[in-house]
Amino acid sequence: MRELIRHIIKEETDEIFNFFRRRFTPEEINDAFKSVEDYVNKLQWRSEMSESGYLRVFTSILMDEFHGVLSNWGTSDFEYVKIVNMLGEVFKDKIIDSYHKNN
Repeated sequence: MRELIRHIIKEETDEIFNFFRRRFTPEEINDAFKSVEDYVNKLQWRSEMSESGYLRVFTSILMDEFHGVLSNWGTSDFEYVKIVNMLGEVFKDKIIDSYHKNN
């Protein structure tokens, strides 16, 4: 049963990731990541963030970078929560590395 649940979650995550990748180039994703990293690390209260707090803030701001395109500038619905969760999963190690590098 656990294996089935993992398989379903993986398929759903892959589907969301593919939806996302069809809309952005690797360069656009990398540029957005760097922009968010610079922004988050300049926040006044950055030094008070825990690792999990940094991950949540970073992921939310990263989503802001992509929201316009994903929603067709507010005219289309999309799986917002699933994409935020996917971003957190896919980029977790990179975001945590950023936290420790800039801590």
